[in-house]
Amino acid sequence: MHFILVFNATAGDAIPVIGIADRLQQRGHDVVVLGNGAYRPLAAKVAVEFVDIVSVEENVRRTAERDRSHNDRVRGGLRNFITDIDPVYHGIISRLKENTVVAAHGLCLGARVARETHSFPLATLHTTTPQFFSASDPDGWHRDVPAWLRSTADFVMSRALNWALGRKVDVSRAKWKLPPAAGKDFRRWSASPDCVIGLFPEWFAPQQPEWPKVTELVGFPLPRVDETEPLSGDLQAFLDDGPPPLVCSHSSALSATAEFFHEVMEVARQLKQRAALLTSPEMIDGPLPAGVRVFPRAAHSRIYPHAAVAVNHAGMGSASTGLRAGVPQFHAPFAYDQPEVAHRCQRLGVSRYLKPGQFTARRAIPLFEELLHDETIKARCREVAQWSTGYDGLDRACDVLERLGRS
Repeated sequence: MHFILVFNATAGDAIPVIGIADRLQQRGHDVVVLGNGAYRPLAAKVAVEFVDIVSVEENVRRTAERDRSHNDRVRGGLRNFITDIDPVYHGIISRLKENTVVAAHGLCLGARVARETHSFPLATLHTTTPQFFSASDPDGWHRDVPAWLRSTADFVMSRALNWALGRKVDVSRAKWKLPPAAGKDFRRWSASPDCVIGLFPEWFAPQQPEWPKVTELVGFPLPRVDETEPLSGDLQAFLDDGPPPLVCSHSSALSATAEFFHEVMEVARQLKQRAALLTSPEMIDGPLPAGVRVFPRAAHSRIYPHAAVAVNHAGMGSASTGLRAGVPQFHAPFAYDQPEVAHRCQRLGVSRYLKPGQFTARRAIPLFEELLHDETIKARCREVAQWSTGYDGLDRACDVLERLGRS
């Protein structure tokens, strides 16, 4: 078969999409990835054909925009969804062949439009749970909110998305002589009626009645694209030279993360913990505490098994890799799906988190002490790790896509 896989965001989406492409190619299929050019090197490592729909320069601009403020992240994100419709649309239709199946991240709205004009099977990929917001989900972050308020929030969210995105999508649809549709119920329209794949397991977020009936959950797609490079000699030597450290990283969606690493350093200093900070030296202001070192970014799947605590922003990729590694996690979410992911990990009993804007060493130290010394948390991490290794999410995703192509 011929598969076109599409994403337009950052590493949390790039790694699983390229991982699925790699596995499909191993199965003998013809595969091309349309994506954010900043992640072309990941595709090159596994020899997957890659076409930029977001340029490296544009990715730099978007990252700088997200650095500025929460409001800029929201406004910029909504604007990017619309901006990317045309390049996604044209990228897909220019590469259609016989027996083509398209799998596109849920933010790539141009794929949904292209399906209507060219009638190919389309799978919508959801890398994280909030892309399926459910007012009735008993385990979501809103579990303690009264049911009537959750329903009201769901209604307001639908109307807001229809206003912010649906009307603009209909403008794009009109260019291809398609009737208005998205503005009536944007969330329902944006998911493919053929297939929706949730890239997380049932035990992390069970299916809900409001989700599309064609949804299949395949588990975390933990790919070899993140495991192809060994740890650097310096980093490996640091790990071997003492007790397990805190291993700290932040989102690829931001470049201004100095404040986060400053607070982590203060936690390490007060608790007398070793720490490996995976960032650029420019993010570090002032001298490093004893036992704290700065290293370039490293594959989480390689380094997390060596961690006393994995410290990250609760991106789905980082969090799921921590779950598989069986290590306690501290999460400092800043936006998007991250508070929900942090909440679900804590509900599993393997992590602790502070809400966006609340991460300071003073608030975090009691949580770190719990993660470092509570044997119940450590045992729970080992138990959940067994759940994470009992399946192959990449193979499951490929099975669904192949089945879609044969239907």
